[in-house]
Amino acid sequence: MNINYVGLIVQIILLTIVIFGIFFKAYAGEKGKNQATKEDIGEITKVVESIKTELSESIELYKNNLNYKAEHHTSLRSYERDAIFELDSKISSLISYLMAVDLSEISFERFNELEIVDLEYEKYYFDFNQADNRLDFFIEDDEFHNLKIKFLEAIFKIKQLYSAKTVKLIGLLSEVSLEIKNKPDIEYEAKMKLIQDRLELSKSWIDERLLIYYEVRETQINMREYLKKRLSELLKVKA
Repeated sequence: MNINYVGLIVQIILLTIVIFGIFFKAYAGEKGKNQATKEDIGEITKVVESIKTELSESIELYKNNLNYKAEHHTSLRSYERDAIFELDSKISSLISYLMAVDLSEISFERFNELEIVDLEYEKYYFDFNQADNRLDFFIEDDEFHNLKIKFLEAIFKIKQLYSAKTVKLIGLLSEVSLEIKNKPDIEYEAKMKLIQDRLELSKSWIDERLLIYYEVRETQINMREYLKKRLSELLKVKA
């Protein structure tokens, strides 16, 4: 039983005794040393029953209040737990998408895929940001805030690298397109050269991205360790 709950009951019982004592003293003063009549005993019984009823109602009210607070506390811990799992999932999804982007297949016919990649990135980043905002409701901590900053800095490095590579790829595609337009007879040679240049560009994208990924992965692990500790703390908290 909750210590505060026991304390409250004790206080109420003591209050009951004090009230009864005051009543009895007043009664004794009024009646003197005469023995109590049945009518007097009936009056005392009514008072005692009234006090017992009020005591019972007070205890029930206190119990209901405790139950409400316990349920509310449990709900908050459940919401925070869900928010932690959601953020961890969105972080993994964002990283996985950026690491899966392949520039080697982008050609004249699939040029619009560059725009699709940007749109998909914005979607994954938006989902991450939504999950982060939800968890911010529960966690206002400088350590976690700094971890997120490091994570986003690493993510933006990959995004900036991607942007730089796509600008270069667009330049290659535009250059070959112009060459073929001016000299149709070199179309085959121009396209073969484009394939080679595109493969080299794709390889540099993969290699440089991998170096940044190690930084991203480190920040992800640090954030995950922090969130694991937070989950452990939630399990230790008693309602």
